[in-house]
Amino acid sequence: SHYLLIGAQNHDLEGIIKLYKFDGHWQDLGNLDFTRQKMGYMIECPNLVFIPNKDEDEENDSNEKKPVLIFCPQGLDKSVLNYESIYPNTYVIGESFDIENASLFQPSELSNLDEGFDCYATQAFNAPDGRAYAISWLGLPDTNYATDRYGYQGALSLVKELSFKNQKLIQKPVKALRSLRESKIQITLSSDKGFSSQNCYELEISDFQNPQILYFFADSLGKAALEVQINPESVKLIRNSANDKETREFPVRAQKLRLFADISTFELFINDGEKVASGRVFPNKSQQLIFSKNPMKVMIYPLKHVY
Repeated sequence: SHYLLIGAQNHDLEGIIKLYKFDGHWQDLGNLDFTRQKMGYMIECPNLVFIPNKDEDEENDSNEKKPVLIFCPQGLDKSVLNYESIYPNTYVIGESFDIENASLFQPSELSNLDEGFDCYATQAFNAPDGRAYAISWLGLPDTNYATDRYGYQGALSLVKELSFKNQKLIQKPVKALRSLRESKIQITLSSDKGFSSQNCYELEISDFQNPQILYFFADSLGKAALEVQINPESVKLIRNSANDKETREFPVRAQKLRLFADISTFELFINDGEKVASGRVFPNKSQQLIFSKNPMKVMIYPLKHVY
């Protein structure tokens, strides 16, 4: 048998997810039961992935997996979930999944999959070995981007492996991305000592003092397309463009940062994937430096271009 999830809107103009079964012909199994709250006026891009129910550091042979439902509700009331983008990319974790009755058993509260600016339409799947992976679209519907004038919009994220740690969903860039590293550079950044990055790199920080501010896609005067403010109990992102300034702030006690930059995209992984914040940036040609407000040791890996 094959099963199909479709995001939809019912006759009451509410977001729903339909479940169908194909066994020689299509059978409607009904609306997926995963919440008692209204999911806005439309749901897009639903997908169900099964993640091994063990902490990522554990070594055991358990085959138990938890279902994770990932989807994009449009028009979601912010009393249900706090989000700042026009449409959020969200998920719920279930204890089990009753496929014939279209029911996700004991679903968790709704959570943001990404804390950044542009993550949408994440697609997750299980590989033949059982591991769970996800790829997101970095570009929101009904939003204007600098590339619109060239006739294209959006980009795909890095491939992320999904797992659990301390009962939390963890998203990590796949290990294969290390093959893109061209070199390894350890440097101490400061407000007057930057690194010329060419805006294609991976950066790691595991030892820093709060508070701290990092400036990415910056020029020699320190004017940056992206600022990352590290506070004792939160991280704040500031995206600067010629005509606009946007912020995102979310609670997390940051202890380790890993940031990937690639010309017009960034993906920030905090505490080995406890939180992820992604987005598009459009720096000018002079904005190719990295600075920090206070002295900070960082590891930088310039990356090969994949095109």
